[in-house]
Amino acid sequence: MTKLPSGTVTFLFTDVEDSTPLWEQSPSVMRQAMDRHDELIDSIATEYNGFLVRPRGEGDSRFLVFERARDAVRAGLAIQQSLRAEAWKTPNPICARMGIHTGEGKFQKGDYYGSDVVRCARLRSIAHGGQTVLSRSTYDLLGDDRPGNLDFLDLGKHRLRGLKQPEHVFQLTSPDLPSEFPPLKSQADIAIPPAQLPAFLDDEQAEPQRPTFVARQQELDKLNGFLNETIAHRGSVALVSGGAGRGKTALLDEFTRQAMDTYPDLLAVVGNCNAFSGVGDPYLPFREIMGMLTGDIETRWKAGLISTSHVRRIWAVLPDVFKKVLEFAPDLLNRILRGVDLLSRVMILEDDDSPRLDQLREIVYQQQYRSRGVEHSFLIDQYTTLLRVLSDQYPLLLILDDAQWMDTASIGLLFYLGRHLADKRILIVCAYRPEEVIPDRD
Repeated sequence: MTKLPSGTVTFLFTDVEDSTPLWEQSPSVMRQAMDRHDELIDSIATEYNGFLVRPRGEGDSRFLVFERARDAVRAGLAIQQSLRAEAWKTPNPICARMGIHTGEGKFQKGDYYGSDVVRCARLRSIAHGGQTVLSRSTYDLLGDDRPGNLDFLDLGKHRLRGLKQPEHVFQLTSPDLPSEFPPLKSQADIAIPPAQLPAFLDDEQAEPQRPTFVARQQELDKLNGFLNETIAHRGSVALVSGGAGRGKTALLDEFTRQAMDTYPDLLAVVGNCNAFSGVGDPYLPFREIMGMLTGDIETRWKAGLISTSHVRRIWAVLPDVFKKVLEFAPDLLNRILRGVDLLSRVMILEDDDSPRLDQLREIVYQQQYRSRGVEHSFLIDQYTTLLRVLSDQYPLLLILDDAQWMDTASIGLLFYLGRHLADKRILIVCAYRPEEVIPDRD
């Protein structure tokens, strides 16, 4: 195996835009198309002295690294030209967005880590299909050493999700490629006005220092393998077992952090089972998961269990989640999801005369005074449908901790969910202590 470069390197991230409908319409054709996509990119990387990172793949994306910025930019141009020239058999052509950034390559155990990797991933996430954007550091390094068949369009400074420093972004252009695209999908486009931020973020709180994480690389690799499959629309359930104090929670915390760094649109949420009330408290971990997805995160943030960037990511998508709850899962309100609490959060984001807000008020207050029950099967069907719909827009990582104490209703919901993940971007990770699994349970 060729040793990957370290020091100052140039990263190139690619990702196929709007691949979800293609997978859903023609999964077998899409699988063949992605094989061809990988073949084209890998051969171009070799031609321009690049190296493939994470050869097992990252769903519909590729991660390349180059020792010279010029080689990375030339490779980016060649990839776009090759994808555009290919006669795809998919309903719509395969179209990739790409980000290029030069920075420090912190290479450890077969992979790259650090803020420069994150910055490149964020650059990729704000581009559109067929568009290649690069950072100021890459642009400056090129200097006069630029291939003659390309030019650059100055797109100005943009905020990148989760990063404090804005990035001056340039678009790679060429006569044989499209040059006009919609505005970049940068943080400015999804920024939350200060008046719409949750009030608890006004409190001064230092981010908790991350503990040193060692001796679990093999387990991390396995979990990352499951996540890569999930991003490629092959969701699944993964089990992490071990006795008390063996590091399951630390492993999942590190895995979650790395996953969110790699995938800027990933939503990671946690549900905990309880030794004292869990077995007799229906849907406990799934109520916590749904609460966290809908912005119930203040307690976790104040306890230092999630970062401010994690809070902002969940809060930024709350309007989308709220709309989908109303459309696909209204019966979860006041049953699995506390309607009054959701209403208080949504009132920060919606105008008082918003039709959706009126609809939520009506559902919440009507259900408070109704005695009509909803069948277990109907609830789990709505819960599953909501997650499946959300995963079309945001990959979902659902962590169930202390699953040995899971209540019977949640076991049924977990079983049902597990049978409906095959074509979706949903990864469920259950951590449990095998010696404490309650015996004699169906």
